[in-house]
Amino acid sequence: MKTRILLIFFAVLILTGCTQTQLMVHEKQIRVAEAQAGIFTEPMVLEVDYVTPQQISDSTVFHISDYNDDRALRADLPVFKQEALERFCFTSQFDMIVNATFITHTRNEGKELLVVVKGYGVKYKKLRKATQSDVWMSNFNNK
Repeated sequence: MKTRILLIFFAVLILTGCTQTQLMVHEKQIRVAEAQAGIFTEPMVLEVDYVTPQQISDSTVFHISDYNDDRALRADLPVFKQEALERFCFTSQFDMIVNATFITHTRNEGKELLVVVKGYGVKYKKLRKATQSDVWMSNFNNK
């Protein structure tokens, strides 16, 4: 009887020793104007709390010494711009940067890429369901 319990104990010990763990990474999510895709189940409206009266700017430096080809760097330029915009939102504590413009240039003999982002910071106060009074916004782009 004792040998059976010992065998079961060792079997459980061996099986639990073979389990795999998964690395969990937690990041802060931010909202940017250039959303790639989204699913809406019902119309929603973001109510603006604050918009900066003047443009604000921020710059980010990327190390690009691994790029040997100028065409490869140009192909990845939208990724660098998006990353700079996300970092700008994160550091400035704004929900979104609207009317963002970008200035990019290399420096330090082509080893660094400087991306300057300028735009207006926006903070939202709440997200709510659209009502009948918000219908005018549905044809905003069609004019």
